[in-house]
Amino acid sequence: MFVYMVVVYGAFVLVMGIIGSEPELVALGLAMMFIGNLHRLGKITIKTRRRVVEIK
Repeated sequence: MFVYMVVVYGAFVLVMGIIGSEPELVALGLAMMFIGNLHRLGKITIKTRRRVVEIK
């Protein structure tokens, strides 16, 4: 749940940075969204590895 909150907050910071022409906020928002997506990709990778182990 916390990771999804980080992604939502990152999107909000990104929009505020674009509106306010603040490159630091844009970079921070993109970084926060990237971290949230890494967590999601990690979960997918773990599920895929479990299926491969079960098949063997």
